[in-house]
Amino acid sequence: MEWQHFCHAFRSWSRQSLDPACKHVAVSADEHAMRGLLMCAKPIEFQGRYYGVKCANRSCSTCKDNLTKLSCAICMEKRPRITWMKWKDVPYICADGREVSSYDFVEVTTPIADFMAAYDKHIRFFFQHHDRAKWQDDDWNVAWTNPGIFGGATTENINTGWCIAGVEDFSQSYTHRPKREHAGRFFHSISTTIYGCILRIPLAAFKDSYISAPLREKLTILFAEHDVSPVLTICTFGISPDQGHDTAFVQHYHEKHLYPWLEENCHKIDTYMMRSDGCTGQFKCGRHFRWLATHSTTNMKQIKVVHSHSESCHGKDMSDPECGRLKYLLEAREMQHTLEAPTQMDTSQVCWEFMVKTMQPQRTLFEKKGVGVHERVFFYIGLFPPSLPPSLMWQAGKRFECV
Repeated sequence: MEWQHFCHAFRSWSRQSLDPACKHVAVSADEHAMRGLLMCAKPIEFQGRYYGVKCANRSCSTCKDNLTKLSCAICMEKRPRITWMKWKDVPYICADGREVSSYDFVEVTTPIADFMAAYDKHIRFFFQHHDRAKWQDDDWNVAWTNPGIFGGATTENINTGWCIAGVEDFSQSYTHRPKREHAGRFFHSISTTIYGCILRIPLAAFKDSYISAPLREKLTILFAEHDVSPVLTICTFGISPDQGHDTAFVQHYHEKHLYPWLEENCHKIDTYMMRSDGCTGQFKCGRHFRWLATHSTTNMKQIKVVHSHSESCHGKDMSDPECGRLKYLLEAREMQHTLEAPTQMDTSQVCWEFMVKTMQPQRTLFEKKGVGVHERVFFYIGLFPPSLPPSLMWQAGKRFECV
């Protein structure tokens, strides 16, 4: 977002200050093209996907001064000031008098020289961030496509322990939408938490009780015919009235629902490669890191977790569209409500029951040529207390806090 603000402000300033006598390079119309003006072409050795490391670090002798080529003294003299959105500390005062630090974009008007200095400083961080995000996505795609290549188990030795992969994230809570509302709805509304955990599990890792031997043989042939990795996509969801979108919920979901399901339906799981965004209240805080550090114990089914956080603002994975699909279908169902055929959902448990009955894939993997979701699994999670000892709680009655 900050990169877009910089580019938009500079593009507007450049158009308004352009003079026929100017000889500099014209500013690009969009952010992507602007990146191309400020950096060298993507090297062939990176298959044209990544920029050069020196270019991203702003140490390349060829392109490090490209920003200065987009303006000149004539433009700066004609329009010496620029209005732009600056990321600043904007503290606010709480009701109890405490001052809390917060950041936001604030419109400022500064000399063009100050803007150019800030722009040049920001370029270095953005270009590195942009390539890191692509590197992470490409690396994760290898694990997501076939996590079995990282595990020690084989079809001949299934007890060594399999490796599986998963992406996890909270969806924005679903707000129940009764078709016939009344004034009280303005002051009181019902919402349901939806937590998505999409798994990629090798076909051979499943027990015969989940995938029968004849079906396993047919799926193996199907995957080979279509050159698809022999891995099943299982979508699991936590449906709950609990509104705490925090690491307590994440831990509870794994320990009480996900791991028992894996133990019931799969052979020994040795490693779980997990990817999420970097939300500090859910996946990137001291409480969560403590849970990861003590994870491989008998209480956790001896599963090792390799947790990867996506780059900031690049955390969209399969859990997002899957959770969005659920909310869309729930709302569509509630909008069908009539007095003669009521479909209104007043509780999270009613939503869960509806999902279990109706939200399975409509086509089999054989119809989808081996790709897509094999099954959706829904867990109902009621209200639950924080699971840490009192000595580790930040304050009595509070849930988890970052340390």
